[in-house]
Amino acid sequence: DYEVALRAVIARVQEKYPGVAIVYVVPFLEASQSSIRAQARVLDDLAEEIAGLHVVHTRKWQLTYTDGNLHPDAKGAKKAAEKLSEAMKDILCEYFFA
Repeated sequence: DYEVALRAVIARVQEKYPGVAIVYVVPFLEASQSSIRAQARVLDDLAEEIAGLHVVHTRKWQLTYTDGNLHPDAKGAKKAAEKLSEAMKDILCEYFFA
């Protein structure tokens, strides 16, 4: 079961690195794959419950790809980096400026 396995991984990370932020970046297929969106909903629920777990959604990033919707091209990779940097800044500011 996805949720059971994910909880186990999160617990192991928290045990080994107490107090750190755990950031899960949803795969770029979130915009086109219902299975990825379903997994992202599980992550959102867990993030409500587990302190320090953060979910970065990619479905609205509107990247450009080399192969349709899986591997970003150079322009898409740059945009992904910018979006991820913005998300990480928001998440990390919670820890540094709390």
